[in-house]
Amino acid sequence: MKHYFKSIVLFFIAGIFTLSAFSQDAKMLVLKAGKDGEPLSFAHYTYGSQKGIADVNGQISLIAEPNASLEISHLSTGYQKIAADAVLQAINSGKLHISSALAYNLQPVTVIAIRPSTSGKETLKVGSQEQISHDAGAYLQQNPAISGIRKSSSSALDPVLRGFKYEQLTIVTDGSCASTAACPNRMDPPSSQISLNMTEKVEVYKGPYALRFGNSFGGTINFISAAARFTPQLKPLARVTAGYESNGQIFRTEAMAGLSTKAINWQVFGALSQGGDYKAGNGEEVLASFYRNSIGTNFSALIGKMQDVKFSVQHNYAKDVDFPSLPMDLRTDDAWMINARHTIRFAETSLQQISTSAYATFVDHFMDNRLKALNPRMMNAETPATTSNMGGRSEAVFQKGNMKFYAGADIKREEAEGTRKREFLMGPMAGKTLFDNAWQHGFISKYSLFAEHQSRYEDWGLIVSGRFELNRSDVKDPDDKFLDAYPDPAASQLNPSLSAGLTRYWSNSFSTALWLGRTQRSGSLTERYINFLAIGLDAWEMVGNPEIKPEVNNQIDLSLNFQKENTSLSFSVFASYLQDYISGAKDTTLVPSIASSPGVRRFINVDKALLTGFEAGFGQLLPLGMKFDLSMAYVYGQNLVTDAPLAEIPPLDIRLSLSGSYFDGKLNPALTYRYVTEQERVSEEFSENSTPAFSLLDISVDYKLLKSLKMRAGVKNLLDEAYYEHLTRAYSGKPDSPLYAPGRNVYLTLNYTLP
Repeated sequence: MKHYFKSIVLFFIAGIFTLSAFSQDAKMLVLKAGKDGEPLSFAHYTYGSQKGIADVNGQISLIAEPNASLEISHLSTGYQKIAADAVLQAINSGKLHISSALAYNLQPVTVIAIRPSTSGKETLKVGSQEQISHDAGAYLQQNPAISGIRKSSSSALDPVLRGFKYEQLTIVTDGSCASTAACPNRMDPPSSQISLNMTEKVEVYKGPYALRFGNSFGGTINFISAAARFTPQLKPLARVTAGYESNGQIFRTEAMAGLSTKAINWQVFGALSQGGDYKAGNGEEVLASFYRNSIGTNFSALIGKMQDVKFSVQHNYAKDVDFPSLPMDLRTDDAWMINARHTIRFAETSLQQISTSAYATFVDHFMDNRLKALNPRMMNAETPATTSNMGGRSEAVFQKGNMKFYAGADIKREEAEGTRKREFLMGPMAGKTLFDNAWQHGFISKYSLFAEHQSRYEDWGLIVSGRFELNRSDVKDPDDKFLDAYPDPAASQLNPSLSAGLTRYWSNSFSTALWLGRTQRSGSLTERYINFLAIGLDAWEMVGNPEIKPEVNNQIDLSLNFQKENTSLSFSVFASYLQDYISGAKDTTLVPSIASSPGVRRFINVDKALLTGFEAGFGQLLPLGMKFDLSMAYVYGQNLVTDAPLAEIPPLDIRLSLSGSYFDGKLNPALTYRYVTEQERVSEEFSENSTPAFSLLDISVDYKLLKSLKMRAGVKNLLDEAYYEHLTRAYSGKPDSPLYAPGRNVYLTLNYTLP
């Protein structure tokens, strides 16, 4: 009986301890990442015998296990192991901040963030003044490594990165969506179709290394849409921004409204910008009228805990935009951008997620010379043109320990068609009308496979990336004159690309990296099929070449980075040896379409060319809440066959800024100085002019008036400098008449965001 009673007591005591152990309440722990502490959504975790995936708000539920470490795996932070003591402290506090040890810190990438994000990369935050910008190309120029070709005084800046331009750059939204310029003179480059008010950040990958989003011949610019935020309860969303600039009487506004729940986020957004002529620093009146609006919607939904979908539609419209550097102005530009994406995540497996997207963009462009003040007016000219760009992309992401692997495939097809109409008003051709088949309804189809491996072993980091592309092109409406030069305009080419980067972490604050890459790209629609149009630096007509060989970039980058709490230092140098460089050469066997044209250039391959340069940056926190920043970039380009400078290479660009932060970040003044050297290394073959040096001084202040109301005021070009950039084209037909940038410009911007 005693033995039986003793057994009952022991069983009862054991039961109490067992129930006590199982009755411990699981505690909610919020995982956060980045400097701004954003939720680490959908992170995979393992904690002792507990496994799972965080929800969209970064929440996980844990029962404390005293000796267990926490393993976290996420695309933005990589694999990390948190010590048991730190986990217990985090469980008690209810939140755990995850550092970004493996996040893209191996890539030679600059991130420009419009709003604070969870990115662990170095981020340049900008305010509402840039958020309402109608020109994404101009917005990118805050980075000295990015310049731009300007043909309009107010719009459509075409980005140039380290001397690479046009189709040498991959410009996409959310990793895949892209547009194709319908105007042969690129009044509507891909960057002009980006709506910045719904963009969260821009990743600028330098060099031919980020092969996941395209062949990345000279670099990749990836505009990333604002992430959908889901809330436990129904919550309205709203934001409105308005701004005014005195020089040109420019008015801009943007707005967003929507709602979010625990599974749905829906937003409607729009933007409107318009302005007139401005005054340069020398008092010269510059034609600069423009009008642009955009409207669209984003819809995101969670399907359970493991899947989500996103669908977006955007319509951009521009009209009556002055292009003083071109023989015609933009009269209308009507573009649609449609993008859909599905993501599925997996638990307890090395396969973390599969993301699949499809997109379509359509551009309807019309330009003419009827607003040009021509005396005498010899002819009326107009060109309606359309392009389409459709594609899809699917990518799987695997992660195990400190290794990450991407693998996927994408497909893209772009088409362009348009006919120039010339109505002769004077001379021997008066009364006649001619039609020029500008694009010949050319098309290019690309089919690609890609993969990327990332890993971190103690003090070493490694990335290896590859892409293999099948490129096919042809024309649907060939022109007889073009067929005389090229009887068979169809082409099919294979383009392999490979890159590798090795990073050495010498300490927590100092690292060096070496990158090697070889990338190959086929000619663009312009380089293959443009049909006797003047689209270059001078009046010579250009004709495409479907027989052109793929251009090859062999590049090396060496960089160092040092960062401590109060000091940062970065330096990178690159050298690009180009084979079969695509350029133009005079061809006296071809007759131009316009009798007054000096002649015809045919697209050709140059055996070898060189691009090299460097970027440097320094940042220092100072007393009294101040910060000093210095950045600079330089590029050198040379045709190694003719031993002459390459055309359209920007000069040395130096930026200095002194900023402050006071009253808990409510007041943020800034003073910025920019100095650009003269550029005398110009291409005589393409009639390129040298340009003088200039310096600019800007001043601004950001102030948080209320919790949800912010203001930015400032003066651009405070000293009223008369200047123009080297890559800004001169007035049409007047190569010695530079197109000056705006003089002193006072601006004010207000932003209200619903709390």
